[in-house]
Amino acid sequence: MTPDVDRLMAETRARMLAHWVAPEPDAATMDLAEASILVDQFRAARDRHLGAEVAPASELPCPKPHLLAAIMRTATAMHDGGRPDAEVRDVAYLTVDVQSFLPDDQVQALQRVGTSSDSIENDLRAAQIRETVKDARAYQLTWLVGSDNPFAAKIAVDSQPGLHIGATAAEVQTLGSHNDEEAVQILEMLLAIVSAEVGSVAGWWSGGRDPRTLLTLLFFIAPLGGVVIYAGAGMLGAVVLQALSRSTGARFDRAADTVDLAALAVAAVALPAVLLFVVVHALT
Repeated sequence: MTPDVDRLMAETRARMLAHWVAPEPDAATMDLAEASILVDQFRAARDRHLGAEVAPASELPCPKPHLLAAIMRTATAMHDGGRPDAEVRDVAYLTVDVQSFLPDDQVQALQRVGTSSDSIENDLRAAQIRETVKDARAYQLTWLVGSDNPFAAKIAVDSQPGLHIGATAAEVQTLGSHNDEEAVQILEMLLAIVSAEVGSVAGWWSGGRDPRTLLTLLFFIAPLGGVVIYAGAGMLGAVVLQALSRSTGARFDRAADTVDLAALAVAAVALPAVLLFVVVHALT
């Protein structure tokens, strides 16, 4: 990554961390019976507010740092005890919803949006509160799944149809899809470079076979051409999908549209080889 990207990543992570509530550091030594009781009590409070944007922290059975430690202690004990992964995940996911429990005055500010006499001032405050909750949930997601990409976590939270309690499973799935898409794109770009190398060598072999141009082809023209062609194919694909979306009303998702990904993969392999072969053959 470039220094600017590294700096932006660090700033984003720092902002999220400032809004995140951390668990107490002694989670591993917490009494398991106490932890289990707190988890059950929180689950009942969470279930009362499923689908809500936020919930009042006054309904929590204990302060948030202690509650997060209790959830971690319970999930770890379940994992070590051989409980099914789905059950362990259900408990671990509770840590994200803890971040959506706020002081009562902040919850009331969100409830007054568009209804109070000071609506503009209150609406601005409500928007800030929503962003702090999104940051907190996103940072908890990175911690939960071991991701080092705060942008992907924020996208996972923002991509849901509204901020709401109980959306953790969908957020984790979106974050996983984003990470999978990044891996596919990296693989496609590598394939494009290899494809360009093969096309260049084939064009050179069928052309003049000037040995002085071979190294230039292999180490400069082919890699650059592969990246440029891959990027161009991706931009063209995005334009086509947007046009189709506008004309048909269908929604195309880069992370989920397998037809789009398959087409781009074919373009990554075929286009660089064909185009570089034609160009190199003509020039040599």
